[in-house]
Amino acid sequence: MTTPKIDDMSREELLALAADLLTRADGDGRHLEEDRAAHDLRMHQRELERRLTDLQDTFLRVDAARRHYEELYEYSPALRFTVDEGGRIEDLNLTAASLLGADRVDLIGKRVGTLCVAADRLRLEREVQRCIRDDVRVSCDVRLPTPLGDVPYHLIGVPLLSRDGGRPVRCKLGLVDVSSLKRSEERLRLLADASVVLGSSFEIDRTLATVVRSLTPAFADVAFVDLVDGGTVRRVEVSASPGTSPAFVERLRSSTMAPTDMSEPLLLTGAAPAALAMVLGEGADCARLIEEARATSIMFVPMRIRDRAVGLLGLVSCRPASRYTAGDLTFATDLAMRAAMAVDNARLYRRANQALQARQDILSVVSHDLKTPLSSLLISARMMAGRPPAAERRKARTHLERINQSAAQMQRIIDDLLDAASIDAGRLSIDRRDHEAGRLIREAVALLQPLAMEKSIRLEAEPLGEAMWVVCDAARVVQVLTNLIGNAIKFAPESGTVTVGVALEAGFARFRVHDDGPGIPKSVMRKLFERFVQAKETKHRGRGLGLYISKGIIDAQGGTIWLESEPGLGTAAYFTLPLGQPPAESVREAPPVVLIVEDDAVLRDSLRDVLLSHAYAVAVASNGREALDYLSRCARRPTLLVLDLNLPEMDGREFLRELRRDASWLQVPVIVVSGAENADDEALALGASACLHKPIEIPALVAALACRVPARSLAVH
Repeated sequence: MTTPKIDDMSREELLALAADLLTRADGDGRHLEEDRAAHDLRMHQRELERRLTDLQDTFLRVDAARRHYEELYEYSPALRFTVDEGGRIEDLNLTAASLLGADRVDLIGKRVGTLCVAADRLRLEREVQRCIRDDVRVSCDVRLPTPLGDVPYHLIGVPLLSRDGGRPVRCKLGLVDVSSLKRSEERLRLLADASVVLGSSFEIDRTLATVVRSLTPAFADVAFVDLVDGGTVRRVEVSASPGTSPAFVERLRSSTMAPTDMSEPLLLTGAAPAALAMVLGEGADCARLIEEARATSIMFVPMRIRDRAVGLLGLVSCRPASRYTAGDLTFATDLAMRAAMAVDNARLYRRANQALQARQDILSVVSHDLKTPLSSLLISARMMAGRPPAAERRKARTHLERINQSAAQMQRIIDDLLDAASIDAGRLSIDRRDHEAGRLIREAVALLQPLAMEKSIRLEAEPLGEAMWVVCDAARVVQVLTNLIGNAIKFAPESGTVTVGVALEAGFARFRVHDDGPGIPKSVMRKLFERFVQAKETKHRGRGLGLYISKGIIDAQGGTIWLESEPGLGTAAYFTLPLGQPPAESVREAPPVVLIVEDDAVLRDSLRDVLLSHAYAVAVASNGREALDYLSRCARRPTLLVLDLNLPEMDGREFLRELRRDASWLQVPVIVVSGAENADDEALALGASACLHKPIEIPALVAALACRVPARSLAVH
């Protein structure tokens, strides 16, 4: 339908059109209002739905938080209580009920103070009242009795406001188990105290005993400590808590553990009773004592320093509530390490003091014992140098004898000091061969016979039925025998008797030197084998090294030396040596040849005279070149060489190297003579059989030769 143009319409048509438009406009307005109201309603509905959803989510979160809080509250590791202003329990969590071993219903309404030990009850109730009355946070330490024993707890109290916001009428209590913390604090305190004690003194037995006693009852019901000294175990201290079986403690004091190679600490719980058997040792009552001890756990902790055990710390717990843990083992290990350091420091200190004392002793010997013969030597030498008149020259021989005696005395002192130093360093030179025991005794007796005659003492060698052979260093054994015989002569009364003999005993040869003197007290005998120790009767007649050196010589040859004495019945010195084998019989048609290589003509001639007097054939050379020349053209090869190392043209060292290029000379014995201090070590390095120090003693030379080459006659001249 085509709408007519307004310009073409009449007035009536225009009015009709306007009325129609107004009518239509009213209908459209009503529709618009209705649409707007529907829209607003839908928007309100959606907002209500959203708010309802948010409310539901909030409720779920609150409910989850409530359940989570209840779980935290009920199963918290801390004990939690709600207590009213009268101190009565209104509520508590399951942890508290479980620990206290009661139903929650039975505990509600009880006074909270009744839950702790009697000694802490009043303090707990006062703190609860103060928390509520003063509206303040409170804290204190209390102990609660449990089936496992009294347990320390730290309490924290917080006041709760009333519902109307007025003053508090109740409070919340939280109790936290602090037993582990308290135990750690106790360990640290014990460790600190032990460190102070261990560092306070070098008297290690006393300090260790103090430390062990401090461990009971705080850390152990029974504690003990052993020390390892020279391969033996010694129990130093045992400490026990009150109530421990007295019989068990007494048995523990009297027993020791066998030495073990334990290198790691050991913690035992179920096997603790069985482990106690190691400590108590064997015995019919061992099982009963272990049962009485009722040990629940035990720790064995070695005290080690520088990869060696110096002792053992033992700790025993007899209470089920106090079983040892890994933390306890760490503490015990730390304590044992500190104790081991203290033991080592004490021993080092003792050795240092001994070294200082030995130095002082040596200085005393050098300053006193050497000065006396040196003074005599100098006086005699000066008198000889004074060119006396011809009438007095006959006294020169007397002066020479004094010089010889003084020099010999000085030489003995020096030899003793060197031997003692070699024994201390473990470098004592020993040449072990088969020797006839009777010959060793006869040689020592012959050497000491003049001294015995001077004191009118009868010195006898007991008759030996059958020849007995021993494995030893002959010169060293003669040295021991002369030391023992010399001591016997000192102790024997005038016109007394000293006897020397040897007998077979338990697979060893047992040598015996007996005198009929007054005897030696046992308290003195125990120390006579130490350095610079002398019997009272001979305090100023020796250096106190003879028995010390003798023990070192016998020990180095696999023997044992000891003394036996009874007051009024004399003293007997014994030592043993391993048995040897007699040599195969042989016939010598000619005396053995000894080549002496020495540049000093006087000493060379003296050595030759001595060897000739003992039935040896002797050849001489003044240096290594002459010796090699002689050996290249000699008709009979020498059986033994006596060689000085310091020679002109070709010294003894080069001579030996040249000589032993020929393998046939490797088995020929060589005795080195030298005045150097380290001659023993050098002689050994060069392959020599023995070393004699200048000035040479005739008996030592003869003994060294006889050990290696038997001669026709062994008489001592």
